[in-house]
Amino acid sequence: MKKEYLFLKIYFIVVICVITVKTHAFALEPTEGSIPSYQSDIKIAERLTRIEEGQKSIVNEMRTRFKAVDERFESILREMNERFESVLREVRKGFEAVDKRFEAVDKRFEAVDKRIDQQNTYFLAILATMFVAVIGFAIWDRKNGFCQSTGKKQRSA
Repeated sequence: MKKEYLFLKIYFIVVICVITVKTHAFALEPTEGSIPSYQSDIKIAERLTRIEEGQKSIVNEMRTRFKAVDERFESILREMNERFESVLREVRKGFEAVDKRFEAVDKRFEAVDKRIDQQNTYFLAILATMFVAVIGFAIWDRKNGFCQSTGKKQRSA
């Protein structure tokens, strides 16, 4: 606890010394060679106002520059979006054209399939006709004996 009190005592002494030095410095009258303190305060205040105005102008200039950069960035972004959309439209058109081509190829395959089915039907009809003709001939031959009259021997079963 003694260390804390010692620190507080030193702190109060330093504060009192600072206060007395500041009040004593204002109480002194300026000498002939030195600038009076109020004039130096005025010069410091003028300097601070100039610095502040300079900072304000710098801030305003930076804001305008950032605004210009933001506008440029937004315009570039809009252009990129427009280009992307146009490329996307072109790609969609290409896919639609490819889809149409595939549909045409599908129609051709369907036509070929129908043609093959028709050919199969015709082939089966021809085979059926030939089968009926052969059976008809066999029946006719048994009735009329065409093979016997030509001198051919029939096989006996």
